[in-house]
Amino acid sequence: MSRPKQHHFVPRMLAEAFTDGEGWLHWCDTSIASSVLHRARPEKLFTQGDLYTTRSHEGVIDNSVEVRFLGGVEHAAKPILQEIISSARKGRLPDLGRWERRDWMIFFLTQWRRTPEAQKSVIPDAEGFSILREILQGARQQVPHLEERVDELSSNGEMKRLLHNARTDTLARGSDQILSTLERRGIRIFTVSLPRKSLIIGSRPVVRFNAGERRHLSDPLVELWLPVAPDIAIGLGQGAAVDLVPATDERQVRKLNRALAGQSRFIAANSAALVRSISRPR
Repeated sequence: MSRPKQHHFVPRMLAEAFTDGEGWLHWCDTSIASSVLHRARPEKLFTQGDLYTTRSHEGVIDNSVEVRFLGGVEHAAKPILQEIISSARKGRLPDLGRWERRDWMIFFLTQWRRTPEAQKSVIPDAEGFSILREILQGARQQVPHLEERVDELSSNGEMKRLLHNARTDTLARGSDQILSTLERRGIRIFTVSLPRKSLIIGSRPVVRFNAGERRHLSDPLVELWLPVAPDIAIGLGQGAAVDLVPATDERQVRKLNRALAGQSRFIAANSAALVRSISRPR
């Protein structure tokens, strides 16, 4: 079996929910001033070559993070996502047990951390290379007999490989402490039924809203949201296992869309007009 080469950092099952009636995603690159609109199939968008592949110094390839870890997380979350969307559209709470809620939070946390933009916001490339140089400099002093090996690892290509591997391995390890905090917060489902109002999806699709100086995830006023369909976003609750909150003002939808566009290089939706309006704010 051939290994996957183009890795989705926004799962295809999420992107598919934002397609138009003919199965197209309308998207643009927000880093380009002209914001030219394009369209693509979900399998072609939000991907990067070998994003979750690690390589050893000898060139041995390990694709287990993409195939086993991320594949397993997405597989567990898919029926839960379907249940949430189906129930929310009927105006009722989804039937989720404790372990299903946990599996969803693992997916939610992973999606928050897995995108290239999110990874680089935690440790920018320059900072990552600086940390590696310090480590390698320490190695020169502690194991002088391996100076030639340290020199090899200090090359630009090897530094890039080491930083990439570190980010990938960290993603697979997760964080039990953060996961426990998210579980205590519970799940909040935001539904949109306002006329001509829809959500977009972005290349960094989990949005965080802090409450002034209050930034800790345990604080019920700190929000995290992940749009999962044009009419539904899933976020953190305020203590209940699951609750349902309908949009009451179009400004709530606009705030979420603007935040997504502000932190994502690529944005997409089921409407070219919506992408145009978000990428070119008045």
